[in-house]
Amino acid sequence: MTLNGATKTMTDSYCSCKAGISGESAHLRATIMTLATWLLEGYREVPAEQSSTSMPQIWDKPRGPKVKPEPVSQRLCASQPPLAENDDH
Repeated sequence: MTLNGATKTMTDSYCSCKAGISGESAHLRATIMTLATWLLEGYREVPAEQSSTSMPQIWDKPRGPKVKPEPVSQRLCASQPPLAENDDH
């Protein structure tokens, strides 16, 4: 992607995916949307993102309500009825 800072326009773009040949790549669109978001949020350079290994681990953090254990004999199990076939008779 080539951007012209003076005119604030994109002068050229290319993506190696199949859709990129026509210039309609979702990758290009996502890149443009990300750049626009950063500009609107006032960033003057690409924000540094921490890698997952630089952040505290999260695998033991609670994720919401837990499923309470219950005896299998009290579990309601039901099968879904088969879809009705189209009867043209």
